[in-house]
Amino acid sequence: METTREHLHPQFRHWARSCVSDGLFPLLTPPDRLLVHLGRADRYQDLMTVARHAEEDAARGHIADKGGVHCRQAP
Repeated sequence: METTREHLHPQFRHWARSCVSDGLFPLLTPPDRLLVHLGRADRYQDLMTVARHAEEDAARGHIADKGGVHCRQAP
């Protein structure tokens, strides 16, 4: 886990800030926008939580509303 934080997260953060322009950002899927937002904001713990639960959350589906991304409630 520490290796991810020390090596991969800075690279992802750099990519999210420098390669995903404001014009490209709205074209991403809602889950990808969330990941890019968390990377840009340097919110490592939140990014890892989203990544850990991605498969489970994808099964529920997502709702995009006013720029936010929300997971539907479990049945």
